[in-house]
Amino acid sequence: MYYLGIDGGGTKTVFALADETATILRQVTLGPTNPVDVGMEAALSTLGKGIAQVLGDIASREISVFAGIAGGITGDHRERIRTYLDTYGFARVDNGSDAQNILSAGLAKTDGICTIMGTGSVTFVQCQEERFRLGGYGYLLDEGGNGYTLGRDAILACLKAEEGSGEVTVLRDLLLQHLQAPTVLEALPTFYLGGKQQIASYAPLVFRAYDMGDTVAEHILRRNMKCVAQSLCAAKAKLPTTAPIRTVLAGGLIARGDVLLPLIKEYLEDEPAYDITILQQPPVFGALLLAGMPSEER
Repeated sequence: MYYLGIDGGGTKTVFALADETATILRQVTLGPTNPVDVGMEAALSTLGKGIAQVLGDIASREISVFAGIAGGITGDHRERIRTYLDTYGFARVDNGSDAQNILSAGLAKTDGICTIMGTGSVTFVQCQEERFRLGGYGYLLDEGGNGYTLGRDAILACLKAEEGSGEVTVLRDLLLQHLQAPTVLEALPTFYLGGKQQIASYAPLVFRAYDMGDTVAEHILRRNMKCVAQSLCAAKAKLPTTAPIRTVLAGGLIARGDVLLPLIKEYLEDEPAYDITILQQPPVFGALLLAGMPSEER
């Protein structure tokens, strides 16, 4: 038996094929497959290309597959993706969201907490193989702890600095340099036209300003990490154990875990109750586990 894991996101999709010894035989990376962003036809086209490349000459009837796709459980997307995958005649097919890949890679089947901080943010609690979600309501409602809120807060701080109602911040210089614009206000239409992905793309500027000692950037990071800590505290209440709780942080923002992790710990009500680590395995590894790939962690 072989195992195919698919991790589909808003910027890229990773396909990995493994055997029963958990050895990765082939891996392919293609473009986005979030059907909300690119449309279902484009998403399925990319899935088809990736499957063809990663399978090679291995018969589909020998393969168990799990496809975790961003936007993959919105509306009827799960059923439509499942129907498409069924056409290949795989030995076993399952599909869901890309968050399931991360949760599987981070916790496998153990109890614990997994917080994802990417363009958006969400926290999952896993207890005796049951899963509970906190947050993840989308950029219009989520309070903080993700790329979108960092980018949004940076823009707002720059606008306030520019009009004189906020503190002077090096963020404004960094943002203007990035935008190649004379003022932040003049770039306002750009933010609305670019949408959430573009606004989230400004998050690295907050870290750059923080590294330069900017107090406004520090305040933005602190406010956002306080939201993450509050989510972890709420998640802990759903677990019966009093032992240090396995807590995994994942997502693009964790590339700066050196900055974020100490800030999160400052706001935790009972910091020793958490055994916090940063996800080491790629999300596609979680997809392989969900496809049934044997692993010591299971």
